[in-house]
Amino acid sequence: MKWKDFPAWLKCGIIGIIIGILTFLGNYLYQLWFESTKKGFIFAAVIETPSPIRILILFPFMIATALLVLVGLEVKGLAMGYISSNLLIFSFGLLVYFLIGAFIGWIVGKIKSKKCIVKS
Repeated sequence: MKWKDFPAWLKCGIIGIIIGILTFLGNYLYQLWFESTKKGFIFAAVIETPSPIRILILFPFMIATALLVLVGLEVKGLAMGYISSNLLIFSFGLLVYFLIGAFIGWIVGKIKSKKCIVKS
């Protein structure tokens, strides 16, 4: 199956995952170069020094963190290691990015299908 044959929701979901990976890496490199991550928790700087752009961009990862806390997993690395908690946040964050992208793609697909019906 070629890229143009994928449904719109799947295309946007894959694009959402790519955006999530770039966001995660960008935030990690920014904190590595400009801020100290003393706690080992990658998203600690968002909580300590929030800015509207960082909050907006990293919102799916914050949703993933909240979901993990609600499930009962310790996120700040006390019960699990720092690496495993960051990997969990990363994987759940990518899932949230995929779901947001898939939802947007589903809406785009519905709009395009209605335009095709009107033209016929």
